[in-house]
Amino acid sequence: MASVYTAPDLSADIVGLSFSPGSAAWTSGSSLKSINISSTGGARVGGFSQWNDSIGKSFSFNGGFASWGKKDAGEVLNTSNFTGTSSGFYFTTGATGTQYFGFRATAENGGGVGWFGAKLGGSQGNIEFQGGTYGNAGESVTVGAAAVPEPGAFGLSLLALGVVGLRRRRAAKN
Repeated sequence: MASVYTAPDLSADIVGLSFSPGSAAWTSGSSLKSINISSTGGARVGGFSQWNDSIGKSFSFNGGFASWGKKDAGEVLNTSNFTGTSSGFYFTTGATGTQYFGFRATAENGGGVGWFGAKLGGSQGNIEFQGGTYGNAGESVTVGAAAVPEPGAFGLSLLALGVVGLRRRRAAKN
């Protein structure tokens, strides 16, 4: 029986992110939320503190990250070019739209880089944490771009069988 060779998936270690909780409700008084970020596989990547109240929309460094910073969509982040800070970020109460944050995880959390989006809901609006990817083995990630899903082994096997069939067909014609 012939063995089927498949090339390694180049995006296997770029994973999506999930947030707990997935949003921060607006409150009239000071209301701290601890936001935990995990990979889609369930491993904790890091976290931060967030206030969404009458004073503004604040994001504070809270462990798991070695550094983080505001980033632009389309920016490519990797472990050699990432720059950030260990301080926080502040937006006015009326701030709207999606802001992107890049981060570098601590060595204990893998040391890779990633990004996530936070949709700011304006005055008295919620903040929704959306999207994000993490290169958990040091891969580069592009801010605002979704993780490339891993192709299933079944699909790769079908592709390999198709190639084998084409080769046999060509050999039979010759």
